Amino acid sequence: NGKFSENQKQVYNVVLNCQKKLIQTLKPGIVWADLTKQAHLYLLEGLLETGFIQGSIEDLIKDRIIHIFMPHGLGHLVGLDVHDTTIYPSGPLEPGMIVTIEPGIYFNNSLIDAALNTPNKVQYLNVEKLNQFRNFGGVRIEDDVEITADGYCVITDPPKEIEEIEKLMASVVN
Repeated sequence: NGKFSENQKQVYNVVLNCQKKLIQTLKPGIVWADLTKQAHLYLLEGLLETGFIQGSIEDLIKDRIIHIFMPHGLGHLVGLDVHDTTIYPSGPLEPGMIVTIEPGIYFNNSLIDAALNTPNKVQYLNVEKLNQFRNFGGVRIEDDVEITADGYCVITDPPKEIEEIEKLMASVVN
C-alpha cells in the first residue's frame, strides 16, 4: 500500500542507522574486515534495542548471533573485471576504490530454526518476537561509495528515509 508497517519501520531503521554510521566512517586506510565487525556491532545494538535479542554485546559477538540475521557480507568492490580473484578489498581502502555498503537484517526461517535448536544461541533470542517476523523477509539497504583522498563520496542517491520512500510510493500508487 506504499506505507511502512510498524514492524517494517522497526527493522528498516535499524539497518538504515547502521548503514549511515558505516558510510560516515569511510576513508582511506579503513580495513574491510574492521568495517564488517563494526556493521555487526551496530546491527546487534539495534536488534537489542528493538527486543529481538538479549544478552551482552560481548556474548552476542562471541556466539556469532549476528549471522542468524545477516548471513551475507557487508558489500563488495564495484567495477570488477572477470579476472579479479576477490570481491572484497583485501587490504586497506584506497582512494579511487568503489565499494557497496549494504548491511541487512533477514528473518530466515532455516537460520532461526537452527538457532532455536542450538543451546548457545537460543538463550539470546526473543522467540515470541521472532515468531511474529517469520514471514517478514528482510531489509537490505545498498549504496555505492567512492573512497576519496580525504573520505568518501556516495555515488548513489536513492530515497532512503521512510518519509521519502512513502512519498515516492504515494506518487506511483495514486
